[in-house]
Parts: sequence; C-alpha cells; structure tokens
Amino acid sequence: MQGAAADGRVRSLAVSMSTDDGVSWTRLPVGAGAVTVRKPAAGTGVFLRAELTDVDGNTLDQSVIDAYRPR
Repeated sequence: MQGAAADGRVRSLAVSMSTDDGVSWTRLPVGAGAVTVRKPAAGTGVFLRAELTDVDGNTLDQSVIDAYRPR
C-alpha cells in the first residue's frame, strides 16, 4: 500500500478485478499490502477496484478502468 493507506490505520481493504468491462468483479486476496492478480487472456482489459475504510471510518472507493492489457 502507498499513500495514506501505508500508515497502518486501515480497518478494511478489499480489492477486486474485472475482465468484462466492469460487469462482474472477482475479489483478490490482499496480503502484506499487496494483491496477486492472475494473468487473463492476452489483450483482455483489466479493471481494478479498491474499497478501503480506515480506523476513523473514512472510506475510499477507487476504480482504474483498463489498468492494463496483458500481451
């Protein structure tokens, strides 16, 4: 994790990915501040979404559309 999430004040963090333009989402395992993404088929656009809540109850819901496309 980076930025404000790196200070250890995170209550919950969920990261998901979509390979069908955001129609459906698959939850990714989060460990040691990182996620593991299985490589989809070549040319498939990958969308990423993070949902975070800190210990004060502040929330963040952020999506990255077409984060990458594997070759």
